[in-house]
Formats: sequence, C-alpha cells, structure tokens
Amino acid sequence: FTATGLTKVISATVSLPAPAVNATAAASANTLTPVVGADDAITLTVKNTLGTTDADFDGAKNVTIKGVEAAPDTSYGSFNGTALTSDSAGAGQVISVTFTDGVATANLKLNKADAQTIGFSIDTVTTPATNTLTITPTHGSAASMAVTQNITAPGSNGGQFAQQAKITIKDAYGNICTGDNATVVTASKEDAGAWILTGTATATASSGVATFTNLGATNTALVNNAQLSLTATGLAKVTSATVTLPAPNVTGGSGSSGSGSST
Repeated sequence: FTATGLTKVISATVSLPAPAVNATAAASANTLTPVVGADDAITLTVKNTLGTTDADFDGAKNVTIKGVEAAPDTSYGSFNGTALTSDSAGAGQVISVTFTDGVATANLKLNKADAQTIGFSIDTVTTPATNTLTITPTHGSAASMAVTQNITAPGSNGGQFAQQAKITIKDAYGNICTGDNATVVTASKEDAGAWILTGTATATASSGVATFTNLGATNTALVNNAQLSLTATGLAKVTSATVTLPAPNVTGGSGSSGSGSST
C-alpha cells in the first residue's frame, strides 16, 4: 500500500485457489414418455467444483450415448440429428454436441416403445458420466398390420378353421399399438376358389390385436389354396396362409362317383 510522503507497506501473503474446473455432468429430459420417433429435448449441464454451472465450458464436445434399444424394425432413432446405430445399444456411440456456458440441448428420438435406461458421457469433464434417464416411449399411430396367427384348415367340410386368424396392428417402427382398441379388421376371400366364407367377418382390435373367433368355409368340392384377405381402413391389406378345404363326405351305393375339386 502506498501514500504520498509515506513509506510503502505490504500485506501478508496468501494462496489464491485455482479456477473451478468442470467436474460433473447431469442430464434431464423434456419428457420421460415421448412418442416413438418424436423429438425429446435432452439438456446436458456441466458443473464446476463449486457446484455451479461451468460458464467457461463451451464449444463442440464429444458426447457418448448408450442404453438405446432397437425397435422391431431394427432402427434405433437419432440424437442431435445423427442416426443412432447398434453402438448406442452397446459400448456407446459418440456424437458431437455444442455447449454454451456449460449447457447443451439436443433432441433425442427413440424408436422402440419400451423402457430404456439412457446414459450420457461428456468428453473432457472430470467425471464425464451423467445420471441415467429411464425413458419409456409410447407407440405411434397404426401404420401396418401383420398376421401373427394364421388360419389352419377345417377339420371337416363346412366347419370352422381349426385355428383362427390373429392380426396385430403396428406403428411405423413395428411396435405393437397396444393402445389400439378401435381398429376394425375385415376378413374376406382372397382366392377365386369355389367356397364361401362363414362366420363373423370383422374383428375389433384389443390392445392392438384383432382376433377372429368363428371364421369357417362351406364348399361343395375340395378346394386347394383357399386364402383370406384382411383389411382395415387406412392400412395395407395382408393375407393369410393358404389352406385346403376338405370335400364333403360322399355317401351312396357302389355307383356313386367321387367328389371333384376346385382350385
């Protein structure tokens, strides 16, 4: 310390602490129950040793994401605009994310409708791993149908199919639309054979599955390659397996002729 006409004096010495360094990382999600394939904003925050957001942590950083599960169609989704691969389900996939004043926000899309424990790790942070986020996407809207249980031939002429058809409603990524209790599936003949479809020709989905209960066939001769067409409004038609419909039993004297067949 100095003053005019007076001798300078000095203070005691002290140690000045080093700047607080980036020490920990945290993650949060806009929602833990997004729709599959929809953007879910993930906020990544880096804090210093004082526990406050590190305003000096800026620029593009490598972020590793793991814990992602494959959808039934084998896709994973995307993070910060980059398509996720099988690496994100294993050791982790590295994707560049830009931070400003210690914070970054990047959109995450998950394509599987199931609980997934997602973890992030931010390069150059002393403790790079964030907390994990358990994200459970919900299925999307109905996009397709699949025959998940096929018909089998009746045990006798004129009877019901021994095994009835089940039709599963799926979203764009192949997830079952478990919330669908409204889609009506209609069964009709697909082939040109000489037979008539019997039974209740419509089935309404329950938890994403439409189950037929009493479909059958009437025919006056053996029919090969009988097949069902299954349709629903707004969805592409699917077809059943082909079956053989047995001919009627022939009774009568020795002069009776055998039954014919229709294909």
